[in-house]
Amino acid sequence: MLLKARLQLEHWALVFEKPENASLDKFDKGDFQSCGTPDALKRLKDIVGIEVGVTGSIDNDLRQLVKWRNALQHYGLTVPAPAVEKLSVNVLDFLLSFVRYHLRPELKWQERERRDREMESVSEGLASINRFLTARLIRLVDELKDLADEIVRCPLCMQNTLIVDGEPDCRFCQMAWRDGGDAAAAYVENVQGLSIFETVKDGGDTLITNCPECQHESLVADVEMTSGTVADYFCFQCGTPQGPLGTCDACGNPTVVDDGLSLCGFCLDVCSPGGCIPESSW
Repeated sequence: MLLKARLQLEHWALVFEKPENASLDKFDKGDFQSCGTPDALKRLKDIVGIEVGVTGSIDNDLRQLVKWRNALQHYGLTVPAPAVEKLSVNVLDFLLSFVRYHLRPELKWQERERRDREMESVSEGLASINRFLTARLIRLVDELKDLADEIVRCPLCMQNTLIVDGEPDCRFCQMAWRDGGDAAAAYVENVQGLSIFETVKDGGDTLITNCPECQHESLVADVEMTSGTVADYFCFQCGTPQGPLGTCDACGNPTVVDDGLSLCGFCLDVCSPGGCIPESSW
């Protein structure tokens, strides 16, 4: 609503889902479908000339909160509270700056005074949550200090506190994934900012593949550890970092390359001479 309020100050038609079909009569009656958050961000940048994080962490945080809001409205939400709190703090902090520098200057003085009074309580609440989150991170320092090469960024709370060892477990937001494949998908989408669906649709390489170590479909390329090192491949099921890998001669998935024929563990289990690979290759 705050983003759309700034769009409306630029021109009322910009808050319509399709500005080309905007009608002043419908706007006055409130009888229209408004644009979503991603479109509002894009219009603020492209039309109003305000850079408000169309790309980067704020955009990702906003999108994630919208997903959680929708889930909560329609079928319930089971995300741990600390994860919601962390992303909410990020977004609230962004919105406070947005209101101060991009919305407030455009308001009439009476509206500015009312806004200032209302925002006092928001700022106080944000400070309180920030103190809680900071204290929680401080408590985790000793617990995690010797695990920097084994920890990655959590795709929910975006803290470098996700330990992967059979079951991905974030020590900050307390989110635990039963399946490493789900954690891998969340990491690709939220941390790396890649769309699994769009990549496959456009004919790109599969972003999540089978791990040569545990054979689980939870292997992701270019995963950065808390220490700053980047694993060529990292498995979100068994937690094993992998160096450069070749490709399986049968399915094309990443695998350890030996002299001669190279097969991943899955293909070794299901293939037989003359089966999925030409007999001449055996």
